[in-house]
Parts: sequence; structure tokens; C-alpha cells
Amino acid sequence: MELNSIAYTRRSSIRKVLANFVQIDYILAVNKLHILFLSLLVFALLSYKLTQPFWGHHEFNGVFYGMIAKNYLRYGILQTRGAQVTNLSPTTPSQWSFHTNHPATFPLLLSLFFALFGPYEYVSRLISIVASIVAVVVLGRLISSIFQTPLSWLAAVLILFSPLFLYYGSLPVFEPILFPVVVFGLYIFWKSQRSPRLVLIAVSCILASVIDWPGFWLPVWLIVYELATQKRKRVLFTLLVSIAVALAIILTHQLIAYGSLESVVAVGRYRLGVTSQPYTPIAWLRLLLSRTRAFLGLPIIIASAIGFVVALRKRKRQAFFFLAAALGIGISHIFVFRNVTWYHDYMLYHLLPFVGLALGSLFHALYVKTRSALAVVAVFSVIVLTTVSSTHAFFTALVNLTPHEDCVEMGYQVRRRSELQTFQLTSEKAKECPPFIGFYGEKPFEVKIKDQ
Repeated sequence: MELNSIAYTRRSSIRKVLANFVQIDYILAVNKLHILFLSLLVFALLSYKLTQPFWGHHEFNGVFYGMIAKNYLRYGILQTRGAQVTNLSPTTPSQWSFHTNHPATFPLLLSLFFALFGPYEYVSRLISIVASIVAVVVLGRLISSIFQTPLSWLAAVLILFSPLFLYYGSLPVFEPILFPVVVFGLYIFWKSQRSPRLVLIAVSCILASVIDWPGFWLPVWLIVYELATQKRKRVLFTLLVSIAVALAIILTHQLIAYGSLESVVAVGRYRLGVTSQPYTPIAWLRLLLSRTRAFLGLPIIIASAIGFVVALRKRKRQAFFFLAAALGIGISHIFVFRNVTWYHDYMLYHLLPFVGLALGSLFHALYVKTRSALAVVAVFSVIVLTTVSSTHAFFTALVNLTPHEDCVEMGYQVRRRSELQTFQLTSEKAKECPPFIGFYGEKPFEVKIKDQ
């Protein structure tokens, strides 16, 4: 009897081991399918305007940074010393004008792809689409790492249906490029809770910071998180060094390229809103709230808020502080540099990592409460359907905006005709159109202001 009992116990143990092995193998297989599914879904959702001219809302960025990238190819990196030359037609170095508001990382990357594939709209947009694919995949992995329950990764899918992601995920601008680097930094940091991966932490923080100024909030808020949790001296030192190294890279390049740091100081003063601005604090806040609702959708906002509160109520100290750090990364640039937010609604893009994590917290709590994957799928489906239905009209109007179509047509006209083209424009259009004309015309032209 005793021998039979021992044999039964052994068989049960073997079955458990085999079951665990099969389950682990199944999970790994599904994760691979997740990556494929997310990659195809993101590409399908963002490629709807892949070859469309840059005449839409905020697509000034496409021609502006595209022109800088073309000038890198026209004059060469050595001759420009990496400076962002904004001239619209060939000229001598003594007549160059420069853009100094942002680091040169993105235009340099854009010039590399222009050199490989040509200076086309689809090339510019593909860079941002690929970055968006990587960001969503890594965000899904991060959510699964923090909230280890089935289907928590669906939170990464939810953000895909917000107008914020659908419109700006393919825009040739800094935000989509910064998104995967920030999420990767968060992922590496979370995986480093027990065994710090200092080199990867430093690389992600430095890379985020040199892509654009909002990237500096990644190491800043990771420092805040570390001080609130483990207080590891080596990790804190690594984060501080990454900030110093990134600043040194940017400022050294500014000195080499432009000969001084005056432009950096002037940009900082302007963005902080020290000078008089065309808005009041109340007007700024109202605009911010209305944009947040329009670009994210009320269902996602409410669900994210619930997920954040749930993380606090469940008293999972590390997870809650990590979500708070992600929120800090998302809102710091918005609130500190209010002037930028007033003019650029895509500053909200920095909230996407937090939104994904907060939704992951909600799905985790729902599964723990119900022990039902079906319940998670049901809530996910409801949020998707209500988000799409409530934001469809806004998104459709946004996509159909073509405020720069006339400027692009002028550029085509310059390209087609051999004689010098002169355009009679209003003072407003005279400020707006030249970058579009220069990017698409690729030849000299003249602009004269009409009498009002």
C-alpha cells in the first residue's frame, strides 16, 4: 500500500512537472504570437497615410525636419558639423540659418534613411511607424512583467485606438521616436529590481535625453522612484551620470556646431513661459483638459484613472510608485514648459507609457477579482468600442484637415517649371508656406507679401 502511494506521488509529481513545462512553452509561444500580432496591428493602423503629402495637421514637422535632413545630404555632416541648416535652397555657409531648439539626433537619423531610400514621405513616416511598433511591443512586455496575469498585455493594445496614437504614431517628429526608448528604459529598470543592469539603464537614459528634451524626465523620475523604494547607491549614481553625459553631449555639439550656448538659454527661457504669453493659466488648463479628452477619449481616461487608484488601494508599493514615475515622465514637460503644450497638442504623447501601465493595473485587478480571462476580454472590448465610437468624429475631422495643401501645391509648381516662381501671399501664408515650397520644390523661389 505504501509502495503504491509512493508510486502515485511520483507519477503526480512527474505530471505536474510536465504540465508546468507545457504551460511555460505555451506561454512563450503565445508571447511570440503577441509580438507578431502587435506588429501587424500597429502597422495596419498607422500606414493609412504612408505616402500622403505633408499637408495635414502639424505636418509642418515632416517638411521642416525633412529639409534639415536634405541639407545634411546636400552639404555633408563634416561641413555642417552636425548643425541643423534650415535653408530651402543651396547657398554658401556664410548665409546658412539654423534650427537650435532641439538636439540634432532625429534629423541626423532621418538623413541616414534619406540617403538609403530617398527623401520621400513614406521613408519619414516608416521611421516613426517602426518606432511605434517597437514601443507597443516593449510596453506589452513591461505590462506583463509588472502585472503577471493573463491578458494584462491587452492594455498595450488599447492605446492603439486612441486618436493620439492613431494620428501621431506615424508623424515624423521626436515623440514617436522617443516613445520606444522611454518604454525600454522603464522595462530594463523594472527588470533590474534585484540585479541592476547599469549599462542598459545608462544607455536608455542617455539615448532618451539626446533624442529630445522630454527624454531627460526618464532618468529624473527613475531617481525619484529609486529614492522612494530601494535607494541603491550604484543605481542612483548611474542615473545621475547618465543625465550629466547626455547634457555634455548636447551642449558640446551646440558649441561645435554653432559656437555658443546662447540659443539653448533663449529656448529654455521661452519654453518656461518667463516672457508674456498669449494665454492665461485658466485658458491653458482648459485647453489641456479638452485636448486630453479629445485625443485619448473619455473611456480610456476613466479606465486609466481607475487602474492608477487600484494600484494604490492594493498597496503594491513598488508597482504604484512605478506607475507614479511613469505619470511623472508623461506630465512633467507638459506642466513645466506650458508654452510648448499650448502650441503642440502632441506633447500628450508622452502620457502613453503611463496610460498603458494604468490600464494594465486595471486588467490585473479585474482578473485577480474574477479569475476570468473572459471578464478581462469583455472589459477590454467595451473600452475599445466606446473609445472608437466617442472619438471617431474627432479623429475623422483630424485626418481630413489639410491646412497646408496650397503650400504643397506651390512646391509642386516650383518643381515642374523651369523659370523662377514668385508667389503673392498674405503675411500669414508667407510665414507658413516657404518650408513646404522648399521641401517639395527643391529649387529657388520668391515670396512677396500681398497688400492687406
